[in-house]
Formats: sequence, C-alpha cells, structure tokens
Amino acid sequence: IDAPYADLVINSNYEFELHKRTVHLLNEARRVQELKTFLQDQSKTKEEIVKTLQKYIKDSHESLEKDFGCVSTELKTLVKRSYENGATATKVTGMGFGGCIISMIWVYDG
Repeated sequence: IDAPYADLVINSNYEFELHKRTVHLLNEARRVQELKTFLQDQSKTKEEIVKTLQKYIKDSHESLEKDFGCVSTELKTLVKRSYENGATATKVTGMGFGGCIISMIWVYDG
C-alpha cells in the first residue's frame, strides 16, 4: 500500500486501541493488493492459488481477532469448529462483533 507514514503508524504506540485497528486496516489493504497482484499472474497452478488464498484468509482472520478486536467468543467457537470439520481456512466476515464466518474447504480433484 502506498500510504505515507503507514509503516510509522504500524510500528509505534501499539497498545493504543485505535492504533491497533488502523494497523488492521492498513495491513488488510496491503493483503488485498498483494493477492490481486498474485492472482493476475496466469502462470499460477491451482494448488498455488489455493494455498495462497488459505494464507490470506487466515492472516486476515488473525488480524481481525488480534488487531481489530471484533471476534467474539462465539465466533471463535465457530472458527474452531469449522477447522475441526474440514475447513482449510476460515475468517470472520461482515461487521464482526457477533456476525458470521466464511470457510474454505478444498477437495482436491487431482
């Protein structure tokens, strides 16, 4: 992301709640740009695409939980259960704070 002073914001005063949420927003924007660039490369295999999507979904969820703080106990339980039942990546979506999750389940078709 091309945002002046973004790294300075990300690396200072980390205990401030609004700062943590700003870190999430800046990193989420960075993840979206990186994923867009990755997906534009037509030479990627299906396996590379799936693994990369899994990583970005997991990173986004971790940031929502750790930095933004919008993952309730109930959502944590849903995320845990989705992994227990075969999900390869899961994240909170919508507005959080009690909302819903999306899960990725990949069935390899050879």
